[in-house]
Amino acid sequence: MIRHWLATRPNSYLGGPYGFNQHKILLKPMSDNEADQILVEMKEQMPPLQHLSDDQLMVTRDPNVTQSEKYYITLNGSIHIELSEVNTDTSGDNFYAYGQ
Repeated sequence: MIRHWLATRPNSYLGGPYGFNQHKILLKPMSDNEADQILVEMKEQMPPLQHLSDDQLMVTRDPNVTQSEKYYITLNGSIHIELSEVNTDTSGDNFYAYGQ
């Protein structure tokens, strides 16, 4: 469900804002406020996630990657979904914020 949300452009489903606006979030340095905003949007658009605590659903980073940092949605401390890896768009407008 989280991978689908990350791969969906915002407002691409009729009648709702469902989707992750990666252009707005990933092209600037991540701050605590932006990470919290991602989680707020996720919980608003996917009601089952509202039952998870801050320890169960969070944005984490891996600073050990050369020349960049990778950010992940971490679920229950063991499932890591990279924010920039889930891009199924084949229209030619693809970008990878971390130069992958």
